[in-house]
Amino acid sequence: MAERDIITFELDGERYGFPIASVREVVEIPKIMPVPETPKFLLGVINLRGEILAVLDTKLRLGFNGAEIGKTSKLIIVDTGKHRAGLLVEKLPGVI
Repeated sequence: MAERDIITFELDGERYGFPIASVREVVEIPKIMPVPETPKFLLGVINLRGEILAVLDTKLRLGFNGAEIGKTSKLIIVDTGKHRAGLLVEKLPGVI
């Protein structure tokens, strides 16, 4: 089995992971502009150096109560090849 690096993040005290190969960068939370008539898990959009990206509430998307942006909150900017978006997470413990 091949090894690969995983970026870990926390939601409600539980640790999750995402392949680091799909992570473009991690950023502080910028101003998020809401978009009317979208699913609740879509917090809105951001302008990241001229690129408009959707921001997803990862907790809500995974079935938890919605996230609150706190001191340790970050956006993981992911690129799947077809889509690029920001995932709101509570905490980033690191890479394994």
